[in-house]
Amino acid sequence: METIFAANSETAQKENLRVAQMSDLHYCATNIEEADRCFTAAVTGAIENKVHCALITGDSTDHAMDAHSPALVALAKQIQRLANHCPVLMLQGTFSHEPPGLLRMLSLVGAKHPDCDCRADWLLRTDR
Repeated sequence: METIFAANSETAQKENLRVAQMSDLHYCATNIEEADRCFTAAVTGAIENKVHCALITGDSTDHAMDAHSPALVALAKQIQRLANHCPVLMLQGTFSHEPPGLLRMLSLVGAKHPDCDCRADWLLRTDR
């Protein structure tokens, strides 16, 4: 087993652990404005509320997209913005929405806290 985040920082020990959870963003060409408006608001809220970590729990996209599509670029920018604030764990959604390899590609976005893709053997641990 591999540790993704360990909530053992001094800050997390002195106060309640704050976690942002987002799901079913469904970024795609026909939904880019709505998806980006909602996810941008969620990311802004997470940053303003000083969350310690964020979980994106599947279906970030609505279907397979070209790596340079405006919807995927917009999603990556918001993930980078969030990962510059806190660690981010992204979970694989339905394969018809998120094709294999999409999360691995998004994990390559450069940020202060590296973004993570999901594997079945990863855990969120708080016992260290």
